[in-house]
Order: sequence, then C-alpha cells, then structure tokens
Amino acid sequence: MELEKNERVNALFAFYQPLLTTKQNDYLQLYYADDFSLGEIAEEFAVSRQAVYDNIRRTEKNFGRVRR
Repeated sequence: MELEKNERVNALFAFYQPLLTTKQNDYLQLYYADDFSLGEIAEEFAVSRQAVYDNIRRTEKNFGRVRR
C-alpha cells in the first residue's frame, strides 16, 4: 500500500510541480524522490520536523482534491 501511495504522489508531483511553491517542491523532492527523513529535511531547512510533516501532508491533501 505504501509503495502505491508513493507512486501516486510522485506522479502527481511530476505533473503539478510547476504549480507548487518552492518549499513544497523542495520538501516533496527530498522526501519522496531522494528518500530523506523528516528530521533530515528539517535540519536542512532549519525548521521543525512538524513543520516539514505539515507541509508535506497539506500538499498531499491538495493532490487528493485535484483527483476529484
């Protein structure tokens, strides 16, 4: 199931990437394509893990809205 979700998010990310903010692009690229952990991304951008998590989940939720 997790692999299915990753493939779907990666496909949506590739299609909608030009419409995303720089931060959304960076976080999703690192998390899904480069396999960084939330902690690694947070350290890279000097933010909390929660901020990274919230941004990624919010973007995924917006992808879900696009499907409908």
